[in-house]
Amino acid sequence: MYWKTWSGYLLVKADILLFERLRVSATMTKLLFGVDVMADIRLQYWDFVTLLFRKVLKKYVMPSQKVLEIGTGENAILSISVIKSTDISLTAVDKVPEIVVNAKKSMSRNKVSFDIRLSDIFSNCNGPFDIIFWNLPYVPTSCGISAKAGRVADDALWDGGPDGADLIRRFINEAPPFLMKNGKILVGVTTFYVPYAEVVKIIEESSFRLEKAVSSRWNPSKVFVLTLK
Repeated sequence: MYWKTWSGYLLVKADILLFERLRVSATMTKLLFGVDVMADIRLQYWDFVTLLFRKVLKKYVMPSQKVLEIGTGENAILSISVIKSTDISLTAVDKVPEIVVNAKKSMSRNKVSFDIRLSDIFSNCNGPFDIIFWNLPYVPTSCGISAKAGRVADDALWDGGPDGADLIRRFINEAPPFLMKNGKILVGVTTFYVPYAEVVKIIEESSFRLEKAVSSRWNPSKVFVLTLK
């Protein structure tokens, strides 16, 4: 994996030096996503996948659709951003109780309303949905552990399993019953940690086909757009 190489180590350090202050800035978060965030909740408000999702959701989420966000996070940034701009039926879930509590506070502070609930991926979801999206944990356990702050919420944020792809596999395998026939799932991953070829292999072995892998210049992330075979 790229992060294990010497050049990967240098890229991680460069990322910390160049972008860490932007990701912890409430002002920058408001500028990029139009969301007022609570200060001092998390080490960072967004990552490169969140940034790419801003572009992808504008393209794929349409008015009147039924949309589900998995792992909405303590400020529910993507859900709040998309519901401010599009008239949809939105459900946002997270598996950590304290995250759900704070996400509801964030929703109230931003003067929007949608369903936020506690759910371990699909365990408490009522489908089917037109769009299901997730900026999922993709950092391999051995790499992410140094970035954790010791809370359950931080474990949920960072840990993608031994190879970073555990939750990609689980998400894709559990998604079909919750997706409408012509629906799409949007899987956000930083391919710096989980190689593109590995994600494609997982998709090919599933009930889905890859419609498109969306990327952006200077962004190491991709959003994989999947439809049922």
